Amino acid sequence: LGERASYQDGASLVVTDVAFHGGKYSVASAKKGPYGINLSGCSFAGYSKAAVRAADGSVSVVRSRFAERGRPAFELNDSVRQLVVAGNSLAGPRLVDGWAANDGRIVRGDGVKTTVPSVKYAFDHVARRRPNGTGIWDVCNFGAVRGEGGSPPSVDSTPAFRKALAAAEKANGGTVYVPAGIYRMDGALEIPSGVELRGSFEGQHYGNSTHRGTQLWVCGGKDDPHSAPFVTMRRGSGVKGLSVFYPEQGWTDVPGASDEERVKEYPPTVRTATGCWVQNCSIVGCSTAIDAMTERSDALELVDVTGAALGTALEYGHGAKDGVVRDFHFNYSGWTHQPRLPNRPCTADGPGSLAEYTTRLSRGLVLGDLSKCRFHSCFNILVSDQIVLERDRFTGGSFRGKMWGVAFDAAHNGVVGRDGSEAVVGLVASMGVFNQQGGGRYVVAEPGFRGRIVFSNADVWSAKSRVADVSGGSVAFSQLLSWCCMEAVCKAGGTLDLFAGTFVGDRVSDRDTRDCIRFEAGSKGSSVANLECRRRLRQTIDASAEVAAVANGPCLAALNRRDAMP
Repeated sequence: LGERASYQDGASLVVTDVAFHGGKYSVASAKKGPYGINLSGCSFAGYSKAAVRAADGSVSVVRSRFAERGRPAFELNDSVRQLVVAGNSLAGPRLVDGWAANDGRIVRGDGVKTTVPSVKYAFDHVARRRPNGTGIWDVCNFGAVRGEGGSPPSVDSTPAFRKALAAAEKANGGTVYVPAGIYRMDGALEIPSGVELRGSFEGQHYGNSTHRGTQLWVCGGKDDPHSAPFVTMRRGSGVKGLSVFYPEQGWTDVPGASDEERVKEYPPTVRTATGCWVQNCSIVGCSTAIDAMTERSDALELVDVTGAALGTALEYGHGAKDGVVRDFHFNYSGWTHQPRLPNRPCTADGPGSLAEYTTRLSRGLVLGDLSKCRFHSCFNILVSDQIVLERDRFTGGSFRGKMWGVAFDAAHNGVVGRDGSEAVVGLVASMGVFNQQGGGRYVVAEPGFRGRIVFSNADVWSAKSRVADVSGGSVAFSQLLSWCCMEAVCKAGGTLDLFAGTFVGDRVSDRDTRDCIRFEAGSKGSSVANLECRRRLRQTIDASAEVAAVANGPCLAALNRRDAMP
């Protein structure tokens, strides 16, 4: 049983650490066009004709094992542009069926030792946190007033919520239930230990559903960011199944903007503690959505949380350990596409003004001293920096961890390693589009960054996007798939390793003279087993750079220049 897929001409295939057995071919493509097939860490056995067949495009296979002694590893049409093989084990006598052994399109690096290992990642989390006891306290029984039809009542329900929470605390825990409807909240809340504040919407809150179910409309804290957070969680407490909305929030800071349009600063929406959970929630129009930095929050669970933050979606650190951040998806459509929500950016240039503001100033994940926390399937769109690695302001420590399936959509920069941070992070199967504010980069390692950032099986697209700016620490890509993006640049003080990348070169003009890969004076790193599909891209290595550049595709190799750059 095989998998069949058909996409546009430039669509490429990237596979990591997969065992193939049986079939006429293990991997086969009949596509035409300048695409790439990129395989790493795979094993091929039981194939009756060849392990890999390609009718066109370019092929790269590294660190893989071909087990059939009587069969060729590859069957390639004459129109295939390049074949790069490095660090493989071949049992058969023939590498390619249909090509001469010395074909100039073949680049072999059988003895290559300089590689970037793929990041290993496992995830099996299921949210199981529960409040203490089985008691239930309905806020409406304590005087809370709910509104309907798209507007809150004039009555502040904060006192009623506080009474219900106090009753649950007195019983040593339980559930404070908030029925569906809109509640006006002028004050702040504190969730006692063992208590869960629970709304009616116990499913994933995606953009087009934020106006449904239980809604808390925050009318306090405007322009007072240092006041108490809207929700302060005590140890072992939870929030679940509700939306928080800021009806007086604006979307721009341009001079002359009206008060309605002006962005206001609020205190954080939720401040967590150890053993807390936030699940099935939406937070729209906030400044900072979740503050897990101010109080140490070990074993924190953030599951299915969405929203639209004007400042930061999540700050997390203070030496915390053993947390889970799963399906943390922030998308401004949760505000802009909701006709029932007032004061949304609905003027002629409202959405554009919002995007201009957020891609200049808003941040996704700001990570300080944090370890053994698993990030799985997180997403931010239209922010300035998606992941910021900082030296923790409380402990001085840095992030250590792995992430799977992080999507960086329509951002300025992806991962930013700040001066003073010693973070070590591995990202598996991430996607990036960095086309805002004139175009940004997948990764920026600032001078003074002392950590390591590793991307395993990552892709990047949009012609405005650039790959890397490395001036400090170490950055590595294993199997980078770059559609139309160039400028992976390493500068003095930085180390950049590029292994088994595929640069498709889609929408790259023949007149475009920018480097695909550039190592400047005083830089370090490696460029190994990379290929490009359109014979247009190049790499430049300064004479003073300490760089191992081996087994790259013919086009990249032919355009290496070791003369000193101006």
